[in-house]
Amino acid sequence: MEKMKSKLVWFGMWSNITIAIATIIYVACMVVIPAFQHSGSWERIQAVWDRWQTLNAAMIALAASLIALYATKFNERESMRRKFLASIVLLPHALSELTDYLTKSAELYTQAGYCIEARAGDQPQLLTKELPTISDTYTVTFSQCIEYGDSQLAQFLGTVLTDLQVQQARMKNLKNALSVPHHTTHFSQQNIIADAFLIGHIKVLVDRIFPIARRSGPLKTSPLLRSEYETAFKLLSLDIRLGMVDELMAFTDRHLAARRNQLTTFSGLTSPDPIVKPRVEQ
Repeated sequence: MEKMKSKLVWFGMWSNITIAIATIIYVACMVVIPAFQHSGSWERIQAVWDRWQTLNAAMIALAASLIALYATKFNERESMRRKFLASIVLLPHALSELTDYLTKSAELYTQAGYCIEARAGDQPQLLTKELPTISDTYTVTFSQCIEYGDSQLAQFLGTVLTDLQVQQARMKNLKNALSVPHHTTHFSQQNIIADAFLIGHIKVLVDRIFPIARRSGPLKTSPLLRSEYETAFKLLSLDIRLGMVDELMAFTDRHLAARRNQLTTFSGLTSPDPIVKPRVEQ
């Protein structure tokens, strides 16, 4: 996407340069040089224009076409800008709904951690907390911002949508498995850690989008930091059970190290890849 965008910018720049050079040459040949050669004689200058009237008519038509093209492009940019402003007004509300959903998801995983620990001790415990739900309005808002916003914001929102679909599918499987006394799928604490990390990761992305959504600051596109994950885990109360916080941060450190080794950042050089971690099932 970034390569295509740079190619379009390069093409547009050289097109403008070519048009400017052609305009200078035309004005020089049709006005400046005849004026010097014929001492500013208006009749002689008109005679030159009459001799080249076919070329002049073509240049006038070309100029009219270029004016119409630039006017159309300007109107399109203005239309896109207005549509983006209209869509981003609803973005803070969508992000707030998403934050509430992530908080409820964290609560479910907290109870799931206790259930898995109890089952490991042959004390069956069912997951009673209901699956959190979120309206589909946020997807509409995200889609409009992706369509009318810049590429960096679109990458962030697209990654949130992708990771959220993965998180919802995993949480549904977890709920089905832990809602009955015996289930064929076995979940371990490592599954809980991986899924809890995914929730925290989405929260980190949401927190980075909030400033531009509230129009209080630019979108931060630097690599994600460990401190941001720590803040997200605390805000979501993702202390799954006593002693699991260190394991969650260790998982986060491994993830950040892998991202650095792969040179995958949000800097625009490469697109953010969805966080789809392998599950540990026995």
